[in-house]
Amino acid sequence: MVLLIGHIPGELGALEIYVKRNGEPGEGVKLELGDGFKLADLLRKSTIKLQLTRQAKIAYYSNGLEVDDVGHIEDKETLHISLGEKFVPPTSSTGCEVIAGWSILEKLGEGGFGSVCKVQHTETGEVAAIKFISKKSFIDFDDLQRVFMEIQVLRDLNHSNIVRIIDVHDHPENVCFFMEYASAGQLREYVEKKGILAEDEARVMFGQISKAVHYCHGKNVVHRDLKLENILLDDKKNVKIVDFGLSDFVANSENLKTDAGTEAYLAPEVLSGNCIGHDVFKLDVWALGVILYIMVCGRFPFSKASKNVCRTLKNEGPTWPKAVDLSPPLKNLISRMLIPDSSLRTTLAEITNDPWLTASRFAAMNMSPLDEDEFAEQKTIPSPRKVRGSILNTSAGAKRTSMRTQLPEIVAAPARQSVVKPPPITVGKKPSPRPPPRQQDPGSKKTPRPPPSGRGGPKSARGESDITTSKVPTLPKTPRAQKV
Repeated sequence: MVLLIGHIPGELGALEIYVKRNGEPGEGVKLELGDGFKLADLLRKSTIKLQLTRQAKIAYYSNGLEVDDVGHIEDKETLHISLGEKFVPPTSSTGCEVIAGWSILEKLGEGGFGSVCKVQHTETGEVAAIKFISKKSFIDFDDLQRVFMEIQVLRDLNHSNIVRIIDVHDHPENVCFFMEYASAGQLREYVEKKGILAEDEARVMFGQISKAVHYCHGKNVVHRDLKLENILLDDKKNVKIVDFGLSDFVANSENLKTDAGTEAYLAPEVLSGNCIGHDVFKLDVWALGVILYIMVCGRFPFSKASKNVCRTLKNEGPTWPKAVDLSPPLKNLISRMLIPDSSLRTTLAEITNDPWLTASRFAAMNMSPLDEDEFAEQKTIPSPRKVRGSILNTSAGAKRTSMRTQLPEIVAAPARQSVVKPPPITVGKKPSPRPPPRQQDPGSKKTPRPPPSGRGGPKSARGESDITTSKVPTLPKTPRAQKV
């Protein structure tokens, strides 16, 4: 038996909908449909309600699809009634096209996938961006699968530096992505306007980028198309990573074939066509190296990772422009990201904890970052688990507020003499063993012991050498705090 899902005459309850003329702005007119209505009843009543000169022939949903089964109509839904012409997108009171309740304000950009426009919600006034992906670009099933993968990835990710998806809308000609709006535009435009970024400014932006990509890798998501054009800035210059059309869910041990991306950002293993056996997450690391190089140098390090370029990178490292003075830690970070051998290339975990990238953390602790001499001597940073005897594990339970101000006070604190009281000793006599304490009658009162008198009284801690005292425990010496 085949079950057909749709309208069954006589079983469809009454609906309250709104109808409007195809292509006209404004709100619809209220229309009530009784039980068991058919499409012909809908068109006949719409003709009378809208006072059309001719009989209505087609009804469209708000997304432009034609109504062919009244069983799919929802209560309070708005339908667009046509006399036979094609669907015309509605416009707002200002004359702007409206899609799924969003009024299109202006076009922000256009590419091979489609275009991006700025939109505003007609009821709430919220401003967002809409990305149109033309259905004509779907050549085979893989293209459609790529769109669904992007939707799934964006809905799974939740990070302040990754663009937030608001809604997905089906349109007769496009698949529409509604996303949060980044008003400052692309990072590429920002870098081109400023020429080069200072290290402090680049550190903040690249720190947000690396943390967002590290978050994606923690979710087993690889982006595979990181570039300046896919990094947006909001009004506060916060980073927003976009365009996950080439992303995918992968496992650490999974071999993923990658044959797409932007040539100037592609890793050598991708250009050589041999990604099997390579860590797929290192593809994003290579792209991050190119991005950081452009941010601080103002130009690409190379046009593509050819064999000659990889040979130079392996033997000499990246070529630095003479007009730009970069710090050694920054050069070291970029060089480790642009290692042609993926097995030797650094990881996102190492990038997020790199000395150059974490320099701002030490500034908050009144600790200076490594200078050139210290950087040359100290190439590796000891793990916090390997540092023993630090202020964090002293037995005194010292406060952890200020490492430099609190530590000398703990080390230089004098030993208290009242920790262990020495027994009374009489000069010239051997100390007798102290008897065990007597059990006092609960009813009797305890009389205080009279203090010793005469020359046999106790001496001070600085008295003669014949005075025997107990040893007073002292705090363990705490080594100097190591610079991290």
